[in-house]
Amino acid sequence: GIPDPEGSGLHLYLNANSAMTIGEVVEESRNNGNRLTDFILDSHIHKVSPRLHLLSAPLSPEKADMITGQDIAGLIKMLKKRYDFIVLDSATVLNEVTLTAFDKSDKLFILIDDELASIKNAGQTLQLLKKLNYNEDKIDFLVNRFSSKKALKDEILEKTLTRKPYASIPLSDKVSESFKEGYDLVEKNAKDPAV
Repeated sequence: GIPDPEGSGLHLYLNANSAMTIGEVVEESRNNGNRLTDFILDSHIHKVSPRLHLLSAPLSPEKADMITGQDIAGLIKMLKKRYDFIVLDSATVLNEVTLTAFDKSDKLFILIDDELASIKNAGQTLQLLKKLNYNEDKIDFLVNRFSSKKALKDEILEKTLTRKPYASIPLSDKVSESFKEGYDLVEKNAKDPAV
């Protein structure tokens, strides 16, 4: 399952447009005495495919602003009972919601690309998270849209990030195509290198 608390636009990429979002989940659970039920959650989750479910970001800033860290903590607790893996696609801003999500996460992956500025920002984020007492072993890096033609040398990555990235997601035209056409790349083209 993927809760998208702060509006990364995953619902657009996955062709999962719905007025029923995480904002409505929070609103309905508050109207239910601050109790999140299976019924509330089930009525808001979009089943993109049998193996991929999405809880979309709020459609308005007002709905996003009403979500608290406590709401995210409760949602994650409930989702952990239902799913083997939960991927939280968070904003780059460190606020109460993202920090609560980080606290409840088993692993944090900071996405980077092959650009030096991205690597530098990721290194700064790591230092900030360490200052906030996050265990460095919990944090790793993923290189997104990796291309061997323009890849930065491992020495540069290790100097800035203090380690090699955990993994690299290869650049693939099929990823962009799946976003534009709104299909699940894993279901349609499981042998694509990005999958």
